[in-house]
Amino acid sequence: MVLYMSSAMAYLHAMDMKLAGRANKDKSIQFAMAIDPAPVDVFQPSTFSEISIPVEIVNLGRPGQIPRTALASETATAIPEGRYSTIEDASHYSMFGECKPGATEITDSEQIGDPICSDGGGQFRLEIHKRLIAMATEAFSRALKPAH
Repeated sequence: MVLYMSSAMAYLHAMDMKLAGRANKDKSIQFAMAIDPAPVDVFQPSTFSEISIPVEIVNLGRPGQIPRTALASETATAIPEGRYSTIEDASHYSMFGECKPGATEITDSEQIGDPICSDGGGQFRLEIHKRLIAMATEAFSRALKPAH
């Protein structure tokens, strides 16, 4: 599959469509977790109903403020063992590394347009990362616990 990303836009016309419909099951994968999966809005949510493993999906931001391309609540609902949660005082960019001092000013002067250093609810990015780590640790522990 060839998928080109530029900013928040995917060039799906460059995708080899012969590969798009094939089954990609890998029996060695027992659990998956996604944080703000994008571009989730280009898929029909019902296509996720055949996923046979537990999947944890986390969206960053408040409902109504999550970018449509990353909003995965319907996707999680379509997955038989899907779980969905949000971190409301975060933004899509909160999953990335902390911004260096002055980075906000640089992005403004370069007219980047995306608030890459903004975390939504005023919480420090490091605290959001700690929450994501705790959520991932709990999710993987729950999903991959040894059978008794």
